[in-house]
Amino acid sequence: MEIELAPLTIILSNPVAKCLLPVPATTWPTGLKVLVPEGGMLPPGDTTIPLNWKLRLPLGHFGLLLSLSQQAKKRVTALDEVIDPDYQDEMNLLLHNGGKEEYV
Repeated sequence: MEIELAPLTIILSNPVAKCLLPVPATTWPTGLKVLVPEGGMLPPGDTTIPLNWKLRLPLGHFGLLLSLSQQAKKRVTALDEVIDPDYQDEMNLLLHNGGKEEYV
């Protein structure tokens, strides 16, 4: 079996800032996970989290930010986004807490 992954480039916007870098989810990933550190509070409603990096995609590819089902069960979801290959700005993660209380 042969699997090819499109090369992508992640550029840190601020080398001294805390960055939430994407990591492979499995040995044979179809995507990458952006892990949010524990211990934070997510108030009800929408919250934008700066990732402090820029993504460069190869021509002919696009990116998707999607929620994992585990978070959706807890009423916390990432609002889906399509990342165009020519997008050059900072990446942000838009989270939604559908509960009535802060999510820890």
